Amino acid sequence: MVLVTHIIIAISSLFYTTYAFLFPSEAKLKVSYGFIAATIGSGTVLVVTMPAHMVSACISGLSYLSLMMVGIFGMHYRLRSEKIRVRSHLDR
Repeated sequence: MVLVTHIIIAISSLFYTTYAFLFPSEAKLKVSYGFIAATIGSGTVLVVTMPAHMVSACISGLSYLSLMMVGIFGMHYRLRSEKIRVRSHLDR
């Protein structure tokens, strides 16, 4: 049951972060952080309960985390660019 929950959380977080990358906001960024925490938490439970699968779990976890960080860094960049554009527009 934990495995199914873990997979659902991980896939949902990838879809949500993609959506948030396309339409960024501070609130969506925080939700993405929550998804990462939930995925790492459930992954930790899986590794503790099934230590034989630790190597594949670590490789999958690093791949997941890399994808999520690309999305989150992209959101930060887009939000920062938007704030700079709005600020420069207001200065005129």
